[in-house]
Order: sequence, then C-alpha cells, then structure tokens
Amino acid sequence: MSARLKCESCGGAVEYDTREQAAACLFCGLEALRVDDEAQSFDPDGYLPMRLDQGHADAAYRSWARASWWRPKALRDLRVQTHAIYLPAWRFVCDDDAHWAGLRRAPTASGKAPVTGRDRMRIEHVVPASGGLESEELWGLWPFEVGEMRPFDGSASPHELPAKSRRRAGVEVHAQVRQRHVQRIIDSQGLVSAKLMSQVEDLEAQTLLLPVYVGVFRFRDKPWRFLVNGQSGEVYGKAPVDRLKVAMVIGAVLLLGALIALFAGR
Repeated sequence: MSARLKCESCGGAVEYDTREQAAACLFCGLEALRVDDEAQSFDPDGYLPMRLDQGHADAAYRSWARASWWRPKALRDLRVQTHAIYLPAWRFVCDDDAHWAGLRRAPTASGKAPVTGRDRMRIEHVVPASGGLESEELWGLWPFEVGEMRPFDGSASPHELPAKSRRRAGVEVHAQVRQRHVQRIIDSQGLVSAKLMSQVEDLEAQTLLLPVYVGVFRFRDKPWRFLVNGQSGEVYGKAPVDRLKVAMVIGAVLLLGALIALFAGR
C-alpha cells in the first residue's frame, strides 16, 4: 500500500510505500511532509528502469562536487547520500511545418534585407510532469533510453505520479517547439531575426517515469540539490561558490588594473 506525501515547504509530492519511512522531502530536505489527499494525478504510460546502483550515484556526486575549483572546500568534502526516485515527464515527438520571414544582413540602407521561406522539422521535446522537477533540470539530465520503457505496474517506487495533463503539456511543448524551430532557422539561414507561422502536429505523446537519484544538502542555511541520471550517471545541479575565492580573484583583477593604469600614466 502506498501514500502520496507532499512537502509543505517546496510543494514536491512523492508516492511512497507505506512500509518505508519518508522522514524528509527528497526535493528540499525539510521534514515538512503530510499526506496529500487532494492530489489530481493519473498513472503514467510507463517507466524506464534504473541502471545505476547507490554506490555509482554517490560516486557521480563526489566527482561533480569536486569538478570546480570555485566550489567551497566544505562542499567538496561533504558526503551526501543520494535517494532513488522516479520522476514523471511528458515526451512528445512533433512535426512542425513552418512558413517564416526574417531579416538577413545585406548592403542596403538599413543593412538588412527581408527573406522568406518554408521549413519542416521533426523534433523530440520533453517537459516535466512533476511538481518538483524543473525544465532546466530535466534538460540537464536528458537523454534517457526511451526504448527501454516498461509498462507502469506500481513497482517503480518511490515515484511521483504525473500531475500535468496532456492538454496543458501540449500547450507548453508546442510553444517551446516553435521557439526551437525559429532558432534553428535563424542559425541555418544566417538571419538577424525571424518570425514564423507554423502548424505543430503531435506524432507521439507519452508520460514516463524517469529514474533519478536526488541529493539535497544545506549550505549557508539554504537548501541545494543535485540530480543524477539513473541510467547514464549524468549529474545536474547548481552549487554554491567559495566567496573567499571570488573575493581573491576580484581583488587580484583590481590590483592588476591599478598597476596597469599606474605604469600607463608614467
């Protein structure tokens, strides 16, 4: 038997096996969980199996924490346990048929010349169906092996059930697909700017539970989190920087600028 627990601090909600104890929120680390009886959710189409075990996920975090000189020594030495969870996302495969108009640099009075064209693009796009996962985090972890999808049977635990409807996800996806398409046209045609009118057609739309390890730590009284792709080991997260190192670098730059100005004035 399972229960949906929601964090009163960050809003993240996870379906837990009631035989397991969920002492703290996996998204922010605070002990502010309550049973969520008002949740509107539905079963996903399937889930992707977890490949990494706990040890490999923890090792991936340690490599990430020590990867930058800018990170505080306390963080690089900090041991944080990761927790496995399956997070929901919508995956769409779309065709976008677009008529576009743009401006290209040219030897004219304005320095630009109008151009038009038509472009068709097939694109895979994903958006979170989770209350706790952000788009930036999802794209930081992508890709996952979608071909390994298994039917959802409740065995992927703990997990968060999708709360974003297909209609709501579709509106979000279509807007972002058009943004990606117009940027591709600008880059491929060498344009200064462009606008398009397009028709987006959904070829596939499915909800997936993605295997992820989540780690949360508190630094300077602020929660920080990172996520590990449970298949590839890719790590995404935002980390604090060492303020002393930043101050030292700024001081060194200012000192160098002062010395250059001093010698230039002689």
